[in-house]
Amino acid sequence: MKIVHPKYLDDYKDLPLDHMAYKMNYFIKESSNKQNDINPTNSLKEEKSLLHAQQKEALLSLSSSYEVEIIKAKTDGKLVHGFGSINARETSISIHSVYGIPYIPASSVKGAMRNWVIQACFNGMEPDQSILSEESEANEEQQHLYKVYLDLFGSEKSRGMLQCMDAFIASKDFKLEKDVMTVHHKEYYSGKQESLDNQKLDIINFYVLNNKEINFPLFVAKKEGRHSKLSSNKLLDEAICYLKNALKETGIGSKKSSSYGYFKEINDLDIRKEVYKKHEKAAAAKAKAKAEAAAKAEKLKLEKMTDAERLVYKIQQFKNMDQGKDESKSPQIFKKVLELAEQGELEPAQELKAYWKEINQWDLPKKKKKQGKQLEKIERLKKHI
Repeated sequence: MKIVHPKYLDDYKDLPLDHMAYKMNYFIKESSNKQNDINPTNSLKEEKSLLHAQQKEALLSLSSSYEVEIIKAKTDGKLVHGFGSINARETSISIHSVYGIPYIPASSVKGAMRNWVIQACFNGMEPDQSILSEESEANEEQQHLYKVYLDLFGSEKSRGMLQCMDAFIASKDFKLEKDVMTVHHKEYYSGKQESLDNQKLDIINFYVLNNKEINFPLFVAKKEGRHSKLSSNKLLDEAICYLKNALKETGIGSKKSSSYGYFKEINDLDIRKEVYKKHEKAAAAKAKAKAEAAAKAEKLKLEKMTDAERLVYKIQQFKNMDQGKDESKSPQIFKKVLELAEQGELEPAQELKAYWKEINQWDLPKKKKKQGKQLEKIERLKKHI
């Protein structure tokens, strides 16, 4: 991004400057009321895409400690935030000082949510602890709403669990569009003359965003609500509901009485699904690594054992196998046990006897013909142990 010192701006007035604030705040002709739309450069568009990717990656990295989500909403007409901020012009619009992109600060997003809750749930009066007192006339629903409010937004005594990120424009193509407002009877409002029709109109130029999509990232700490006892996932759902209603009903930014700052087409980007997949993938990778490490350790352990010790170890594993009973009776196992017993290695035979006793396959009634093969094996083992 090119950052140009104001001293040298005249040399760059015909060049595409990346930072949109430069185009808005400089090259202003005092004698002219004309202003043009401000279009972003291609590099600024690329930077905006990278910024959204970074925000998403940041949210995913926080997902081990926070419930995260991104809400995408489209302005229902025009939006101007930071209209009255100190600026080189009479009016302003919020442009990020580093990235040079229009945005809504996180504090404004959270403030708009909190304002909607106060207006919609508490009749426009900021709630306090008196709602929870025995003398309060508030019903259970109102008390619950206040507890959720405390968990999300906090109070002077406790920190809220909700946090927001700066909201950046998400539309692929965007620009600062020119707009005007006209002051009638300026001399009257300044107290200099009466309200007469012969007074000159005062046209004030300013910039807006028009019908553009904006991403609103937010996240809630992964712990149970101290007051409401709701899970962090439920609290995030409440916060998303507050944000959606605030964007639709009370709006955000300046000139809301003139229908600026309201939103439509508000949707979740379902970042939580990606988080769950990420955690499942990480858990699977961890389990696989653990299994591979265990298999490697077992292999090294077996390599250091004698034939008899390996066979004893294998018979011991039958207890943890669904098919352990059938495996213990396999001809290969029994043949190896007998071979080692004839060589004086009796531990495998004793281990097999102990296992058969445990599963009631040693002391068998001799009258049952179907047990003939097992009885034969038992007799052959008894000759050695």
